[in-house]
Amino acid sequence: MKDHMGLEENVLTNSIRRVDVHFDPLKVYSTIKELSGGKSFLLESVEGGARTARYSFIGFDPIFEFRSKGKNVEVNGESYKVENPYTELETIFKRFRCGRIEILPFSGGMVGFLSYDIVRFFEEIPDLLEDDLKFPDAHFIIPANILCFDHITRDTVLVSYAKEAEKIEKIVEKGVEIGNFSLSSIKSNMGKEEFESSVIKAKEYIEDGDIFQTVLSRRLTGKYEGDLLHSYKILREINPSPYMFYLDFGETKVAGSSPEMLVRLRDEQLMLRPLAGTRPRGVDAEEDEKLKLNMLLDAKERAEHIMLVDLGRNDLGRVADYGSVKVNDLCSVEKYSHVQHIVSNITAHLKKDKSAFDALRATFPAGTVSGAPKIRAMEIIEELEKNKRGPYAGAVGYFDFSGNMDFAITIRTMFALGNKAHFQAGAGIVAESDPEREFYETKHKLGSLISSVEADK
Repeated sequence: MKDHMGLEENVLTNSIRRVDVHFDPLKVYSTIKELSGGKSFLLESVEGGARTARYSFIGFDPIFEFRSKGKNVEVNGESYKVENPYTELETIFKRFRCGRIEILPFSGGMVGFLSYDIVRFFEEIPDLLEDDLKFPDAHFIIPANILCFDHITRDTVLVSYAKEAEKIEKIVEKGVEIGNFSLSSIKSNMGKEEFESSVIKAKEYIEDGDIFQTVLSRRLTGKYEGDLLHSYKILREINPSPYMFYLDFGETKVAGSSPEMLVRLRDEQLMLRPLAGTRPRGVDAEEDEKLKLNMLLDAKERAEHIMLVDLGRNDLGRVADYGSVKVNDLCSVEKYSHVQHIVSNITAHLKKDKSAFDALRATFPAGTVSGAPKIRAMEIIEELEKNKRGPYAGAVGYFDFSGNMDFAITIRTMFALGNKAHFQAGAGIVAESDPEREFYETKHKLGSLISSVEADK
């Protein structure tokens, strides 16, 4: 049965087989990215800051592509207008049917990103800021081929809708090294004085009782030459995180190492993990423990975290069975290579009449990148920031054919369009915030992102 776009219900038949490739996901991806000649992605993970997650995934040779900007939608190169592109994405996704491969957490589906600005199709948020980036609000592909690397068994399997295992083995055999990367002409969209003025105004809103907290961000933009994958390689080395991703969608590229889940759905079980409260790692175990206790005993840090936990509970409650929302491991500490964070687990059971798309809509954007109450905080962001956010503070992840999904918050991320690379970071603003300190928090985050490149000259 076809719709107005001529898209039929699409029953996909997949196959799975072991393939003989070098067990180095990044190196294999570098080769596939260059030689397959199309859009592709690499998804990796480090759990708990120290342990490599079991699987890495490489997807390529898309059989489907969806892009949207405002009400304009492009599906497989054909453009049309809709009232709500997110609803259109879900409608199209539901037309695909594919068997589940039980041994893998992901074996096929839509992979991509949602920009922060798609929130205007979820909530009534003013549209005031200049869109200087021109990034899609949504961009997803369905790959014909997915290489799955099992870090426990050291096996690599190919899930394919195209049955091209031998061809893929020959491509990977050739080997393509990651190219160099350089960044120049770096400029900020908001200077120190302007950012601090915005912090002062946000504090006035807090004092007037409009909000408890908001998150203000600023962006650095530079011209780049070479291979953006080189920057991802460095980022994954210096800042390994639970969500590491590289999306090469043609002109649009997104590379990140995000520590924070937006929302996950597995077999009707929902999970959120608010991450708020940070301290550096100590030089030894004793100092590490002191810094951890200092963070947990900091009344401001703890109050902010509890507020975001409450916000997460309310978000999940919109799509969860009554009474199923639970908070586990309240204010536990998770340690990464350079920092340690306060985290909590929030779980719930998805209502029978709700979908993965409903769950993402209910939780987007995360409270940790918007504020509380969320809608009023987003209205204030629209007033006080300089430009539309684009991918920053949105979501990167997948909807799989089994009904599950997993999305990270798009932070600690580089995004590129054409020859320009963008880096954005924010600071949580509360009543006690010091404007200068909040500026330097964004400067530190941005400096870490662009590594050896000086952030603000």
